[in-house]
Amino acid sequence: MKDVAEGHEPLLPKGVLAHVCDGRARFSFEGRRGDAEFFETLKGDIGAVAGVSDVVARPATGSVIIAFEGAIEDFFKSLARARLFELAPRPPEPALSDIIRQQAKRFEDDLKGVSNGAVDLPGLAFLAFASVGAVQLVRGKIGISAVTAFWYAADVLLKPKRGGDANPTDAL
Repeated sequence: MKDVAEGHEPLLPKGVLAHVCDGRARFSFEGRRGDAEFFETLKGDIGAVAGVSDVVARPATGSVIIAFEGAIEDFFKSLARARLFELAPRPPEPALSDIIRQQAKRFEDDLKGVSNGAVDLPGLAFLAFASVGAVQLVRGKIGISAVTAFWYAADVLLKPKRGGDANPTDAL
């Protein structure tokens, strides 16, 4: 399991604690996904740790589920003493704004593909805002709702093309 470079400490695989609850913990080993031999060895090594009652290795997902008895603190102490892997910090979750930008970009690419480049996201946003404005105007709601919708429609239409803008949501 442990690779040893000459004159160095053993190199331990990095595992991220995905979740833990009473009696159960799941660790993720992203760099080892699909490595059946690694997970089979790890399963056997973890199974020998005091307090561990069951180990399920999932090479396809790159994770190990460990059932343990006793207190969580005792389980982690036993696991640390065994030195089978290094506990790595969980990677930060992407910001919501980044997720929205990625989804908007993907949607715009699909929209351009379907329309042979004739419709883009700002054009679609213009149509949507102008339509909402027209509906609100017909309903007699010429106050904030209609004015706001027309304002956004004009803003989208009059914004310069986004070519290399750092913030792709400026047009929305």
